[in-house]
Order: sequence, then structure tokens, then C-alpha cells
Amino acid sequence: MRLLGYPADKISILTTYAGQRALVRDVLSHRCAKNPVFGMPKAVATVDKYQGEQNDYIILSLTRTSRVGYLRDVRRMTVAVSRARLGLYILGRREIFEACHEFRPTFDILLQRPDKLMLVTGELWPSQRDMLGEDGGSKVDGEVAMEGVEHLGQYVFEMSKTKLEQLQGTVATEPTIIEEDGEGDEGMDNGEDEE
Repeated sequence: MRLLGYPADKISILTTYAGQRALVRDVLSHRCAKNPVFGMPKAVATVDKYQGEQNDYIILSLTRTSRVGYLRDVRRMTVAVSRARLGLYILGRREIFEACHEFRPTFDILLQRPDKLMLVTGELWPSQRDMLGEDGGSKVDGEVAMEGVEHLGQYVFEMSKTKLEQLQGTVATEPTIIEEDGEGDEGMDNGEDEE
């Protein structure tokens, strides 16, 4: 999301367990905190601690290995899925939550949406487009489905590489103020001394 221009302060990551929150924070602090392209999201919190708060975009981690666990409490799930104002991205094993009777009303609505992350190639935040494709269908030109974690990782790697190349190109062509005898001249600083 950050590579696409979404502001870091508009993104929050919610987890269901404190241990998972600690792991996500650790990964973000090592990989994103000092990187000006990524940076840290506004919040990384557990669902319980985020009660009463909202953000524009929420990434909700429902990763569990074999059972729903304490999320079976409908109030907790309601808090989890109602924190996003504009976009909710849920990560987890669909089949675990699909089988939970308590979640049927919520998941009947959620499962009407695609269960793969859909990206539109070249689209940056903020964008202005209809939610439907030009033909009235749900397909949008340039739309790509992320087929899994590996596919998303490769996509992000390629985007990161491209963004880095763009930034390096921008840095190399930005004009630098060169002062001679107290007078400022705008030009390219190529590292060579003038005589």
C-alpha cells in the first residue's frame, strides 16, 4: 500500500493475539521503520486494544492454524471488521472462519467479495475510478489477482525495485544549490571542482 502512495498514517494493522502483534511490530521495525518509502503504519495493535478507534485502511490478520479460538465471540469479530472507514483487508485461512456458525452472517457478506487481493497495475493513491469496469462488470482494466503470498511478495519486490530506481534517478537529476563566494547558483553538482 505504501508503494502505491497510501499515507502511512491512514493504515493500521490489527492482530488477534499479542504475540502476533509483537512479531508484526518487530518485522516492521527492522524492514520498514527507517525506509522513507515504507515507514511505519499509524498503529499495530490487537483487536481488543483498538476498540473505539478507526482508520481509513485496516489490515486485519486472522491467521490461525486449526481453529477460530477466542475470536468466536461475535462482539470481538464485530470490533475487528468495523474499524476500517475505506478499506478492509483480511488475511487468514478462509475455511476456518467459514465453518464457524457464529460468523455466518458476517462471512456471508464478506465472501461475496473476491478472496484474492486485486491490484490495478499502475494505479496510485489517490485514484479516481468507478468501482466497476467500463463494461459494467467487476473486471477493471489492468487488474491483477495476487495468487498467494509468494506472488504478492514477488510483485512487491518488483515494485520496490522500480521505486528505488525512480528515486535514484530523481536524486541524480535534482538541481543542487552551488554557492561561490556567497552567491547561490542553481545547477547540477557533478562532484567536479570548477577552476
